[in-house]
Amino acid sequence: MVSFAVHLSGTKYGCGVGGCGACTVMISTYDPVAKQIQHRPANSCLFPICSLHGAAVTTVEGVGSIKPRIHPIQERLAKCNGSQCGFCTPAMVMSIYALLRNHAEPSMEQVIAALDGSLCRCTGYRSITDSYTSFARKPTCCQLRATGQCCLDEEECVCSSSTGGWIHSGLCNTEEFPPVDPTQKFIFPPELTRMAQEQQRTTLIFHGKRTTWISPPSLKELLDLKAKYPKAPLVVGNTSVGMEGQKIFNYLVTVVLNILVSVSRNMVNSSNRSLIILPYFAFQDSKKNHHGAYHPIILHPVRIPEMHVVSSTNDGLVIGAACCLAQLRDILMEAVPKLAEEKTKIYRALLQHLRTLAGEQIRSMASLGGHIVSRGSTWDLNPILSVSKSVLNLASEGGKRQILLNDQFLAGCEHADLKAKEVIVSVLIPYSMKDDFISAFRQAESQKNALSIVNSGMRILFSPGTDTIVDLSILYGGIGSTILSARKSCEKLIGRQWNDQMLNEACRLVLEEIFLPPSALGGKVEYRRTLLVSFLFRFYLEVLHGLNQMYPFRCAELSQEKMSALGMLQSGVAQGVQIYQLRCVCSWDCHRPSILMSIFRTIHTPGQSPQDPVGRPIMHLSGIKHTTGEAVYIDDICPVDGELSLAVVTSIKAHAKIISIDASEALQVPGVVDVVTAGDVPGENGKDEQAYAEDKVVCVGQIICVVAESLTQAKCGAEKVKIVYEDLEPILTIENDQIYPSCSWRPPSMKTLQSPQAFFSSASSFLSLEGLSSLPTICCNVSTAVLLVLSTANINFLTVNLKPSLDFPIIIYVTGELHMGGQEHFYLETNSVLVIPRVEDKEMDMYVSTQHATDVQEFVASALNLQYNKIMCYVKRVGGAFSGKITKPSLFAVIAAVAANKTRRPVHFALERNMDMLITGRWHPFFGKYKVGFMNDGRIRAADFQCCINGGCTKDESELVIEYLVLKVDNACNILNLRVRGHASKTNLPSNTAFRGFEFPQAGLFVETCIVAVATQTGLPHEKVREINMYKGVNLTSFKEEFDAENLWKCWEECLDKSDYYSQKAMVEKFNTKNYWKKKGIAIIPMKFSVGFNATYFHQAGALIHIYIDGSVLVTHGGIELGQGIHTKMSQLSYCELKIPLSYIHLCETSTTTVPSGKYTAGSTGTEINARAVQDACQILWKHLDPIQRDNPNGKWEDWISEAHKQSISLSATGYFKGYVTNMNWDTQKGHAFPYFLFGVACSEVEIDCLTGAHKNIRTDIVMDACFTINPAIDIGQIEGAFIQGVGLYTLEEIFFSPEGEQLTLGPDTYKIPAICDIPEQFCVYLLPNSRNSIAIYSSKGVGEARFFLGSSVFFAIRDAVTAARKERGLPLAFTLNSPLTVERIRMACDDVFTEMECPQKCRISLQTS
Repeated sequence: MVSFAVHLSGTKYGCGVGGCGACTVMISTYDPVAKQIQHRPANSCLFPICSLHGAAVTTVEGVGSIKPRIHPIQERLAKCNGSQCGFCTPAMVMSIYALLRNHAEPSMEQVIAALDGSLCRCTGYRSITDSYTSFARKPTCCQLRATGQCCLDEEECVCSSSTGGWIHSGLCNTEEFPPVDPTQKFIFPPELTRMAQEQQRTTLIFHGKRTTWISPPSLKELLDLKAKYPKAPLVVGNTSVGMEGQKIFNYLVTVVLNILVSVSRNMVNSSNRSLIILPYFAFQDSKKNHHGAYHPIILHPVRIPEMHVVSSTNDGLVIGAACCLAQLRDILMEAVPKLAEEKTKIYRALLQHLRTLAGEQIRSMASLGGHIVSRGSTWDLNPILSVSKSVLNLASEGGKRQILLNDQFLAGCEHADLKAKEVIVSVLIPYSMKDDFISAFRQAESQKNALSIVNSGMRILFSPGTDTIVDLSILYGGIGSTILSARKSCEKLIGRQWNDQMLNEACRLVLEEIFLPPSALGGKVEYRRTLLVSFLFRFYLEVLHGLNQMYPFRCAELSQEKMSALGMLQSGVAQGVQIYQLRCVCSWDCHRPSILMSIFRTIHTPGQSPQDPVGRPIMHLSGIKHTTGEAVYIDDICPVDGELSLAVVTSIKAHAKIISIDASEALQVPGVVDVVTAGDVPGENGKDEQAYAEDKVVCVGQIICVVAESLTQAKCGAEKVKIVYEDLEPILTIENDQIYPSCSWRPPSMKTLQSPQAFFSSASSFLSLEGLSSLPTICCNVSTAVLLVLSTANINFLTVNLKPSLDFPIIIYVTGELHMGGQEHFYLETNSVLVIPRVEDKEMDMYVSTQHATDVQEFVASALNLQYNKIMCYVKRVGGAFSGKITKPSLFAVIAAVAANKTRRPVHFALERNMDMLITGRWHPFFGKYKVGFMNDGRIRAADFQCCINGGCTKDESELVIEYLVLKVDNACNILNLRVRGHASKTNLPSNTAFRGFEFPQAGLFVETCIVAVATQTGLPHEKVREINMYKGVNLTSFKEEFDAENLWKCWEECLDKSDYYSQKAMVEKFNTKNYWKKKGIAIIPMKFSVGFNATYFHQAGALIHIYIDGSVLVTHGGIELGQGIHTKMSQLSYCELKIPLSYIHLCETSTTTVPSGKYTAGSTGTEINARAVQDACQILWKHLDPIQRDNPNGKWEDWISEAHKQSISLSATGYFKGYVTNMNWDTQKGHAFPYFLFGVACSEVEIDCLTGAHKNIRTDIVMDACFTINPAIDIGQIEGAFIQGVGLYTLEEIFFSPEGEQLTLGPDTYKIPAICDIPEQFCVYLLPNSRNSIAIYSSKGVGEARFFLGSSVFFAIRDAVTAARKERGLPLAFTLNSPLTVERIRMACDDVFTEMECPQKCRISLQTS
């Protein structure tokens, strides 16, 4: 809660649309009618402030704090390593806290449901679920199954195991935690109870300048108000703001995060400091809604008893319109077991969607009436309510009436709609009947918390005892602007028998009636049309199965083939195993083989002191502060006197000249201080990329000018800035014909290549190799391979000499291509800067969320024409970065610094989520073409690769990225004759930048796709082709760097064993033979990852250590805490080097004032190079203290320090690490490009739904060669988090742009990252034992980026499942699957009769054989 009055910073502003959950708080209210206190989690970014009257708002500070004590929820999350960057952690705490306030002993399913509205980009979620298993009761059988089956009967049962249902992590023993203390629960303020009772009949009115909020206490008064103000909207939860992605009521979305209300200091300091009473609020000026209209009156009917009614009648359940969706779910869950099964079909269909609809925060606030009346096309419940013939109970001043919630109501037909003065009071949801069948369907990009691509409700009523259709209703959402009904089709089918002929006719009729034009809004036209008939087919089979259950002697049982089409894929509760090796450390001579730690207990290594923290799973130093909200990020810093805010004006053109900028109207806006443009920059306006656009813009989102003042006023001013453009032709894509116009392959010679051009050429002229002869095949006399890379401003190449072999008869070659989309970094903390100019000497303090403090210092100093020593940059922690905060924060720092320099006032600049995604760029989209020559035993003998990445409008990190792509493209595959040509194209999109792995995940997927192509051509198992081509023993890379592949093979064999690969593969094949419409796949993927950078200066690091007279130690270094636990590892190392308790050691923020000229923290080497510098400083200090220690060997640390001070011995030391010696000399064609290599293998198993394209991750086993990890808890957390992030890249995250170059996916509502439902049900991580790394400190390895690529094992497992489907359908097995493998791509690759129904003429199908 970021309030200038109370300074509660735990609640974070993440997205503003309720999609990430970072702003979760608990809202508690007293119901004077039911005499109960209700606790609900809520997205504070959506919650109307006036609706908080009489409510208690509990933030994370109210749950527990370091003083006086933390809550068990916080303790368990921290000690189970459930936080990394920590930005999302308070929301996780609040979600579980709200759950436990309502359910003291929840089920694990309820725990997962409570967390499905909160996103985490760092941890991979496994550690979070582990943290909260101890709060859950033992698992019970699920109650709801569309097929009537129990989840315990499934083959991959997640509820049963040898441990009684729960496999606990070796990193988290929840049995050691103390139980929940009931006294830690805050008491609901009695004054609020009294207020609710006293105001039970009082009308609450809040007046703003232009808007009045009215909360009537009775239905009669509401109807009077509605009659007086017929156009006044009714607002309950206001969640449609987030679900639509539009701020319909900006004046209502003045979030709890920014409450400007006077709260007494006494309340802040009391035990109830987080319970805030809001008796009054004055609105700001209201904004227009999406219709362009203002609402001078808003009605809030939440206190009306009739609108909260829950009753049972002879016809069904009556639910009040103001009941929230979570309440509806609980009501139905309670009702279903009590009613006859034939009556509950509608309720079970609703519950199916209520499991996945939005997140728990939205479900807890969104009302049933609001969901119905907003009539969104993708609203999941409305089609079910409509086909079930639900009744809306309406009321107005003139009386009451009932209308059907039917397709005409949903379409907004006037005769079937509400009248202007009417309100929905309640909804009658009828019971189903014996011969009734109702089904609900939806398919979204993600399993949960995602808007549907297509949803549907279907109902059929048969003549009793027959299969003759009496009534039929089919509705679809996601197809048009409203929910559409196939009314005409249904009418034609009445009287027909429920058989295959009817299905043929139904598919034809539906596709004719529900027409989706090729240019339909939202795209995915073929996929959405396929879902129309896929859902209908599944409904057909569900009804047949139901008829068989009712009349087994009359209706035939479904075949196993058709049974496989029933049921949706549902992920179970994730279980985890982590196995790692403890070690002896602090002496290079004590590397003893140690015992593997089991998942239940720790076995100490002989010779290692129990107090020695190195190699042990020590909790993150900031873990507790993460969970209590006391960890401070840039946006949490208390406002400075005179502080201004910035709002940016961004270009709306992808490529255009700036004719004029008119800021005159902006300067007239009250509160606006100034407008800052490029003309206000005293020095250099950025370098490769301009901070402020000057003469032209080269992408949508480029910053033109900034308006400075309070954020609200600055935004108003920014809207008034007028810019005139002159359009220029933009280049947006790197399409095939632009990159490779001749599509021909070249001989392995570079002498005929066209003249080298500058680093960037336009995409349309990229790699134009006209005039060169093509190579029709790769021949046996190939003796050289060419490695081409763009470096600096030239095209360089490396020729690798190879010995020709007599047994080198290449008889087969295969060609193909791969497209990969980009990926958003989606760090939870957006880019933020606080600049505080000092009074004298033109000094500036810069607080920046960055990975590269030195770069910020350099850019700002250059922009202000100052020496570097006048700019002080501080970074305490960063709320996620993933290489996305290396270059961009420096530009934002320049923008803020120039504004501060001009106004001489502090400036705070924090990008909102949509603006951050619009401006900052992302990972490079990739396109590659390959031609591979191989023998019939699968051995690859030659390969020719052409690779291109979309660099965007400036170079940024693209040069380094393309170099690494070319150097790393072989992955673990030893290709004797290899040519790689790489290029970064310049386009008019925001400049793309580095991401975790520096393009290795793209390169690795590319070469593994080639492996699949070879395996497909030869008919060999994929794992055998990988084995035969993997590096073996001591070997050379294509650039002549020597390495030993022994650990690569150890990881491979260990993963085969741990995953029980061959047995699992046999089970997968057996499953696939029995299931036509669902398929499983399995894949095992090796990895050779080169750690670090290919130049020595990137690896340098510095440290500064002070020992104070009391013996305490202050450690500073050049690395930045990004969530990877670098400070935690530095404290462990300092203990080991100085031999003092961890409690003596403190690490403060990273600053350019203590460690100058640091390199950026990235490339997996941040910890180890800074650790070397810290070690160096510690050793220097020990040299200073050595004489003192020798004179008093039995003395204490404090005695030695005191004596050293008396003897004037320096107790401060600077440590320095020059860096690993690396180089890549393109002239000599040789290099030691990387310090060392890291190996790993992942095996993943998945299941796909061939009818919808949905998939679930069943199991993943990862074996990593991490050598002796300094902190296994942190490293395993990094492995899991990066793996899930990789799963997002390869299967989920998709970016869309408009034809004009504007990004359309600008928040969690439109851009989906993995959620808690996307992690494998069994997630096992093993660190390879008895491994050594003589290069890095303490024989460790940097695992920060490598495991990202292992997420591709899920990609190839899905491909394996798709291949099984295609094989059974008689389709070609050589096919292209691009990344990400979204539901659309999976479904359309499983080509069948339904995907072919593109027009009615193709709708004749035969289903006797499926």
